[in-house]
Amino acid sequence: RAAIVPSATDTDVTTAVSNVMTAAGLQGSGYTTTVTDTSNNNLTVSSTTAGTAIKVTVQCTWGSVGVHPLPTALGGISTTKPVKGQTVMRKEG
Repeated sequence: RAAIVPSATDTDVTTAVSNVMTAAGLQGSGYTTTVTDTSNNNLTVSSTTAGTAIKVTVQCTWGSVGVHPLPTALGGISTTKPVKGQTVMRKEG
């Protein structure tokens, strides 16, 4: 939601993501945040016009966020497996 308010900036988005990831125990590292349109073209939040779909993607690896009770050889998930979350919302006017 931080990306779609009329006064939003790229910094607002990365700060919101950082706050949530820190609360989840990731302390601001081990993940990447990208802001694009739905065609995966990078964009600047502050210059995006109202009605434009903005996609925020946060990606890391299972080794950064997962629980590792089983080794990969015994059916556990590889620590290099990508984990990605994304949302799409339209910029408010």
